[in-house]
Formats: sequence, structure tokens, C-alpha cells
Amino acid sequence: MIRWALLGAAAATAAACADPAPAGHGAAWPEANALFHREARFAGADGAYSVDLGGDRILWLFGDTFVARDHADPQRDPAFIRNSVALQTGRDPRTAYIRHYWRTEDDAPRSFFPEPSAETWLWPAHGARVGDALVLFLELLHNEGEPGPWSFAGGGWTALVVDNPDDPVPAWQITSATLPTDAGREDDAFVLGEACVVDGDTLYAFGTRGDLHAVVLARFPAAAAAAGDLTGVERYCGDDRWAPDCTPQILFPIGAPEFSVHWDAALERWLWVASSGFGAASVVWRAAPRLTGPWSDPTDVFRPPEANRDGAFVYAAKAHPELDGDGQLVVTYVPSSFDDGPAALDGVYYFPFFARVGPR
Repeated sequence: MIRWALLGAAAATAAACADPAPAGHGAAWPEANALFHREARFAGADGAYSVDLGGDRILWLFGDTFVARDHADPQRDPAFIRNSVALQTGRDPRTAYIRHYWRTEDDAPRSFFPEPSAETWLWPAHGARVGDALVLFLELLHNEGEPGPWSFAGGGWTALVVDNPDDPVPAWQITSATLPTDAGREDDAFVLGEACVVDGDTLYAFGTRGDLHAVVLARFPAAAAAAGDLTGVERYCGDDRWAPDCTPQILFPIGAPEFSVHWDAALERWLWVASSGFGAASVVWRAAPRLTGPWSDPTDVFRPPEANRDGAFVYAAKAHPELDGDGQLVVTYVPSSFDDGPAALDGVYYFPFFARVGPR
């Protein structure tokens, strides 16, 4: 149910030649939190990746999701599915309309992206609008040991293409992309799509390797990706060199399992935004003049108030630059707990929360 990472001083080796990240300061944005409470059946989820579809439409991608069986009491015995999506109309989360989607079989909620097998499920990562198509990356996960929130392991990555993203979500035509031969190999320990950027005629996809989620980068021809062909992948090998089969250069050795990357026009640099660790985590960012780096050390920019609770577990932070934050960068994070939460926190834990961040 929950993926995690550590961030820390060990990243300094890779970032030694980078300029420091700008100081930042954030504040909770409680007025925006109502966005994820507007549909009675949506009883919580994590992940919360967003993709700009153009116009005033924004796609949200959620991982493990609870769906209410009882509208009057959404937190009482909700159904559990592995992923869901939502379509937001309007760029200000305080006033936007949102509708959530999952499949239904035998009158029961089912994951929006069906499980490939009985033992494997799909965890949505990021994606990008590429021309007239929408390219979505997903991680393959499977149980490892007795089923439970900590007993899963990664099994590579996959990707899907929506040929008609301007149509209503139920009418989407979704096809599997053609992948590089190593995309589904668990032993490759190389997962792509945690953050996606389209720059010119290229689709860039950040990924991770290993238990500390070391951050790597790959690229695809955008036109081919929009057509569902991801076989032309090139990994960033370091020293401005790209190749399809090199060991990818580690941009920094300690990353996060979920993050965002975007060009920040105000700061005139690329920003990487994530949670700072496992437990009572802050929101941090790194900065770089180019996608390939050099990337700075992480800088704390916001301490979620939920991180101060006993047993706090705060994770899944990322930025949403397509949202209107009144001149500030909009971020989300998910508060939870290692302990059983009191009834007073039903409907609070395990929902994405909003904050706004800006340079100090």
C-alpha cells in the first residue's frame, strides 16, 4: 500500500558540483483539501500524480484506493482497489470540479487499470500529454510473503497509451505500449516513469534503481511514444551521452519512490519535489540547470503539520505546477500513521493534502 525511501546527506557526493537549491517556505492550504472530499464514494488513496491534459482538464492518478460502499458512512468497510483516476475541471483546486473513476464488475469496484494477473497489480506513476495522445507509466508490483501493506516487491514497469484523452474518461481507448525488452525484468531494478517531461520532440522519463531509489533518466522520441512505441529508449549515461543499453548514470544516489520534476520559470531551474524520508517526513526540493543535472542536495521547504503527530507517516509528496496556487507552487502529500488512528481521523489520514510553496 505504501512505498518509501530515505533522503539524506549521502546524496552530497553526487551533488557536490551543483549549486545549492534555493531556500523555500511552504504553508498548508486547507481550503484546497476539499477537492478530494467532493465525491462521496472516494474514501481515500495515495499516489496523487497529476497530468496536464490541456485546457482546464487535469488527470489525477491514484495508487491504492478505498471506495465507499455506504454513502452515509464512507469510512465504514470501504472496498479496496489497487488504482483509480480522477478528472479535474478547473485549475484552482478550491473551486474545481472533480470526478473519480474505477471499473465495476459484479456490482463491486475494481481497479481502473486491470491487474495483469492474480498475483500482479499496477501502481500508477506519472505520464504526459504527447501531442494528441496521453502516455502513462505504471510500475508492476506483486506480493512478497503474506499479503499486507509492506509485503510487496517491484517487478519492472509498463506503459499505456490513451489515444483519445480529450474524450470522456469512460470512452478512453487505452492500449499497451510496445516496451524495451528489459522493461518487465525484475532483475534490471530499473523503473521508469516516476516523473515525465516533454521538451521539444523528446519525452523524458525519470526513474529509480535499487532500494534507495537512486534517480536515473531516460528519453524517448515523442512522436514514437505517442504512437505507443517506447522501444527507442535511450538512457542517460553521463557526460552528455545517451545510449540504449548503458548502465544509467545515477543523478543522485538517494531519491524517493514518488516525485515530480518540472521547469520552474520563477526560479529559472528544474525542480525535483518529494518527501524527505520514511516516517515524519518534510517536503523537499532539489534544483538543477538541466534535466541531467548537476542536481543540488535536498532542501526542506515545508513541514506538514501531520508529521508532528505520534506515529506519523507522511509520504508521496510531489508538485503540481499545472494547478493555480495564486503565484505559489502547489504540492500534495499524504498523511498516515504507523499506528491505528483514532476515529476522529477517519477521512483525514490517507487522503492527499495540499500545501503551497515559494522561495523564501
